[in-house]
Amino acid sequence: MKKKLIFGLVSIIVVLVLGITIVGSAIEIKINKAEHLDENKNFIANIYDYVNETDGITYTIPENQYARAYFEKELTKNNIIDIYVYDLEPATIEVYEQDSDIVVGSVDVNREGIYYIALDFQGTQDVFDMKSVGNDVVYDYIHDAPTEECGATVCNVTFFTSDTWEVTTGVTEITGLVIGGGGGGRSTNSAGGGGSGGDLRYSSAISVTSGETLTVTVGTGGLGGTSPTKGGFSNISGSISDQLLIAAGGGEGTLSSPGPDNGTSTTPGGDISGGDGGAGGSCSGNGDACGGGGAGGYNGDGGAGGGIDNNGVASTGDGGGGGGAGGAGDAAGGGGGVNISGARGNGTGGNSDTQDGYSGTGGSGGLPVSSTRANVGTPNGRHGGKYGGGGGGDDKNSNPEAGDGGIGVVVITYVIPADETKPDINITFPINNTEYTNTGLDINYTVYDAGGLDSFWWSNDTMLINHSLGTPGNSFNVSNITWSLGNHNVTVWAKDLAGNENFSRVNFTIVDTCDPPGDGNWNIDCSHNCVWDNPLTVPDNVSITGSGKLMLNAKMGFSSNFWEIYLGDGCELAVNSVGSIEDA
Repeated sequence: MKKKLIFGLVSIIVVLVLGITIVGSAIEIKINKAEHLDENKNFIANIYDYVNETDGITYTIPENQYARAYFEKELTKNNIIDIYVYDLEPATIEVYEQDSDIVVGSVDVNREGIYYIALDFQGTQDVFDMKSVGNDVVYDYIHDAPTEECGATVCNVTFFTSDTWEVTTGVTEITGLVIGGGGGGRSTNSAGGGGSGGDLRYSSAISVTSGETLTVTVGTGGLGGTSPTKGGFSNISGSISDQLLIAAGGGEGTLSSPGPDNGTSTTPGGDISGGDGGAGGSCSGNGDACGGGGAGGYNGDGGAGGGIDNNGVASTGDGGGGGGAGGAGDAAGGGGGVNISGARGNGTGGNSDTQDGYSGTGGSGGLPVSSTRANVGTPNGRHGGKYGGGGGGDDKNSNPEAGDGGIGVVVITYVIPADETKPDINITFPINNTEYTNTGLDINYTVYDAGGLDSFWWSNDTMLINHSLGTPGNSFNVSNITWSLGNHNVTVWAKDLAGNENFSRVNFTIVDTCDPPGDGNWNIDCSHNCVWDNPLTVPDNVSITGSGKLMLNAKMGFSSNFWEIYLGDGCELAVNSVGSIEDA
């Protein structure tokens, strides 16, 4: 997947454990250990219980000190680390490989929310050091955000930020899920309403062209405040169609009526399903706070936000539930996000005194004040649930504060194309149609397959018996064979993991060194123990190596005017009374 990640704030309160099972599964990588280190990377404390889940239990890493995270599996440069922080003052988080001084990723943080950190390093690593730069950093959660994960037959590609994606070779159809960002809630001292939830659209039959580049837009959550913004739309577009699949963002909260319409999510072609985000909650007077609408669902709309001390309406088809309204001085509930794993039970209405909305189980609302959140102040409108929940509104007379909408998301699923490519195999020695005198020569070969190899074997001449050459990581050449004199046909086979087979074949001849060549030097292996009873004509020099005994019972005549015989150690050349060595 080609990456051009766009980084920035995703202002939501909820981080969920992601498990994409639309068609297959995606895998997140959690941490199994976390430590606080000083500026010299000396151990200070075990902080795992503070940062292993989103629970409002936080840990502060002072400026120029480190949080060391141990992941349960190795990460590569294709992974993304996501964190949840409560910082209200600007800071930068720099990521290093363990005990290294080279930055492999960084992100600027300036308010409460979830941030994504892309990595750029070689090889694999499961321990990373995260340095607080410019200010203290208050952590609640550290883990690896899943991006592209493949099972045996399918792959899921999850986008948390806008990006591009090149369609895998051989793929002509994808499944798409898009959820727009939730609208931001309005804060006012008169009548601030909650934001609307983002739409959800799903299609299991989107035609694409193999190798084309798709542009993926992920809707940002609308910002809550006195001038709230609507949520961004999420979209998959290609070179043929600008809108293969689109989901509108939720409208921003208004003064007293529900948030504005989300707009259209109509998409061309395909089997499109999904529902609109729920309407934001309405408020009508001071002292009341209003919940945001839930995200749309697979089979229906998200739930409406609550208004004037009431919980939001539950969703009408696998969408996020509406957030609850807070009473005087209480927090307004953010709308619930939708579960991107597929159709689930309807989300429930939010409550102002429980956790923010979790994916698929609806829009429970704002967090209560606690000792770990004292710096937040009196709770007001809460952020919408991930993904696509509308932010809660707030109309407190003093210090009103509305919640942001939840981020959108895009998930592309495709079936891995069948591997029909045969392994590339080639015998490199001996050379085809060549004579050799070495009766113990090896058969050397190379083999490659992009999808992985399964096994290798060879057969000789009759092809009646196959001999194993091992398996990947434990393979070997054809060796320790004594070839008889004469012609040989050797075939080496390879099979890949998809069951495709291919072969390479070589023909060679083993000749006896006791027969002089037609021209050139004559190389004799003394171990052949040659006996010559008939006259020989030798074209050039003779080189005799090896151990044994040669018997010459006839004339050995050289046709060259200049010739020599080299006799190596360990060989005896016996010339009897009728034998001789002379010019021809």
